[in-house]
Amino acid sequence: MNEELDTEFKQIVADYRKFQEQFKDPVVIASLLKRLSDEKATSNLQLREIHAKLDRLLRLEERVARLEEALKAQKVTAKPEPLLSEVDEKLIQFVQEKGKVCAEDVQERFKYKGRNGASSRLNRLYEKGLLEKAQAGKRVFYAVRRTH
Repeated sequence: MNEELDTEFKQIVADYRKFQEQFKDPVVIASLLKRLSDEKATSNLQLREIHAKLDRLLRLEERVARLEEALKAQKVTAKPEPLLSEVDEKLIQFVQEKGKVCAEDVQERFKYKGRNGASSRLNRLYEKGLLEKAQAGKRVFYAVRRTH
């Protein structure tokens, strides 16, 4: 066993001396430095690519966050369209055709016995956000609400 260790030790010492001699040669040093420089350049290029991809990811994350905020805001402000009866749909269509109407106009067109029924229906549509109203003297006029 001692002989094996002795032989191995002598081999290591010989290899070490050989490397010492090689490192005295400027060509060997230059080739090692060149390889080191090439590896550094390759690593820097890869790091730049990784950095560019991370920047793109950050921009995409910011864009997604802005879109999510816009969608949340849209969901909060968007009201579901109320379901309307056939009479209410016809009334809305009548208001669109005329531009603006009062309870008396609705009473005549839809054959209500009194103005209260017509006024009540117009007010319900106003409360649902489908009509706008404006008062001119004693009369109240209704128009279809413009969407923004």
